[in-house]
Amino acid sequence: MKGALVPTALTFTPHARLVVFVDYQNLHGAALQSFWPQGTHPAVGHVDPLNLGQFLAARRTANGYPSTLTGVRVYRGRPSSTRMPAAAAIGSA
Repeated sequence: MKGALVPTALTFTPHARLVVFVDYQNLHGAALQSFWPQGTHPAVGHVDPLNLGQFLAARRTANGYPSTLTGVRVYRGRPSSTRMPAAAAIGSA
């Protein structure tokens, strides 16, 4: 058909749904090592997973990939019952 407009992939960018999965123990360790001096107490350097997800969605959108954060899933290790019995008891309740 002569003169018809044919949409291309360049004219439409679908809006992506974004779910962020966080390995919290490794994220905390990496943040502590990257942004705090060596020897800093581990109670410092925590990361807010929701803020991280919102940041990633905003960054994707700014780079031309419109995204809506639809979920953040946080996973962590379980405390050792021999090394941290009180924490392990709380986690298993």
